[in-house]
Amino acid sequence: MTKFLKSIRTFSLLFLLAGCVVNDDDKDLTVYAQWQIIDFTHLDEVQYVCPPKRRIKVSPHFESEALNSSFKWYECRDTHGEDDVPLESATEREFVCPQYDSAGIRKYYCIALGEDGSELQSSVLSIAYTGLPCIDFSFGGIKIADITKESYTDCTVDLYYTNGGGGSLLCGMKGRGNTSWKQYPKKGYNIKFSRKQELFKLPPAKKWCIIANYSDKTLLRNAFASYLGTEVLNAEWNPHFEQADVIFGGEYFGTYILGEAITLTKGRIGVQDIFDIEEYIKADHREAVEDSNKDGKKDLFDGGFILEVDSRMDADFHFVSEQGLPFCLKQTPAELSEEIQKHVQDIVQNAENILFSENFIENWKKRIDVDSVIDWYLINEFCKNPDARSWSSIYSYYNPADEKLHFGPVWDFDLACGNTNENDSKYPEGWWVRNNVWISRMFEDESFVESVKNRWNEKKSELYEAVNSWLKSKSSEISVSAEYNFARWSILGKYVKPNLDGWEKRTTYQDEIDFMICWMSERYSWLDTAINEL
Repeated sequence: MTKFLKSIRTFSLLFLLAGCVVNDDDKDLTVYAQWQIIDFTHLDEVQYVCPPKRRIKVSPHFESEALNSSFKWYECRDTHGEDDVPLESATEREFVCPQYDSAGIRKYYCIALGEDGSELQSSVLSIAYTGLPCIDFSFGGIKIADITKESYTDCTVDLYYTNGGGGSLLCGMKGRGNTSWKQYPKKGYNIKFSRKQELFKLPPAKKWCIIANYSDKTLLRNAFASYLGTEVLNAEWNPHFEQADVIFGGEYFGTYILGEAITLTKGRIGVQDIFDIEEYIKADHREAVEDSNKDGKKDLFDGGFILEVDSRMDADFHFVSEQGLPFCLKQTPAELSEEIQKHVQDIVQNAENILFSENFIENWKKRIDVDSVIDWYLINEFCKNPDARSWSSIYSYYNPADEKLHFGPVWDFDLACGNTNENDSKYPEGWWVRNNVWISRMFEDESFVESVKNRWNEKKSELYEAVNSWLKSKSSEISVSAEYNFARWSILGKYVKPNLDGWEKRTTYQDEIDFMICWMSERYSWLDTAINEL
């Protein structure tokens, strides 16, 4: 009778890099995964991803070294079975997987013979080549579960691009998100470099983020909003996102999006930061300050800042406007001067006072940029983003060059497009963001209403195509990665708060995509009629 050794074995996996520059020196990157050797009738599968243009070398290190030199490698389907394909040339302990040209999920296992004739069988190693970039974080012995939201943890990030390029960088990482951080096992993180880095050919910056999209089973809602904001309704800068497979400490964690963080910097929101100006003034370096508002002075009035309407009000400096909106000042330094606090609150309150004044129609556009409002509004209303009415992630920034508040960028759409059951934003019919206290006031201005109608009619064919073409194309592009993600996180057909009713019937990734397309198509039809009837 065949005997099985039930114990922990370590398998090392070695990426064979094809000219990848790692800190300016060519070197191999070694990662380790724990495999368990158990009875083949109860095999635990181990997941890993093969980065683009790379190969993986697998080597089982059995606890018992009393083995002869007989090794057999097999490729299988889901588990060990009679139709497994022996890999004739794979007869050594080390097995080098081929460089994959087409996206797919391959599964392998190894059988080794002991001196007593017993068979030692590995669990199944599942290797996915998804066609997406791969991002691999390592923490020097720290576990991903030890990462907190409070402070950055030093780590190394290895980037593998689809063209075979990439590299290794040192960075800091900390947790991000509110509800998603507390409730979901697949979490998002902020990334910070010591100097500006260019990732995915996007403008160099220090701050980036990776977003998990755990409750969004299309994995595309945030990317969809990004596409609308960068390609369709793009009066303002909006963040770009790139889908990627992510590994934390040698463990595959699923499909993420790497994105540009919301910051004041060249290539993003290109406005001089008020906190930088304050430091220049303190250091007596006013020559470094740009006279943004052209008043002949170099002072705090030349600085911009980022605001978020966020009902949690957990920022270091926050205030509630007279109309009840909870504003939070973002990216504040450790010590925030009272002068800046007053300056920021005065600018916001002044704009609101004008908007709600008796003769607001003639004056409110002097303090609020109307084009940015319209594009921000249409994206959020089109997607019926539940947060964007009054709750959170309502971003704006102050530009001292025109002395106006600008709406945007768009952010946080994982519950949009019919992905919540907690309020009326779940229905494709009906106004939602129009009921925001500032937006509803703007709709009392007939010229604003006409501008909204004109912008919608100018862009509606592109919005229709985004639903019926972009979503289909993008979901097909990431389908293998999505399949692997949901093998890691088995949530299809299961309730993840606050999924809309019918989740139990959506048991495949395609079901989720079809549902989103159907919901957005109904939303488009209702909104097209409603806007043109204004």
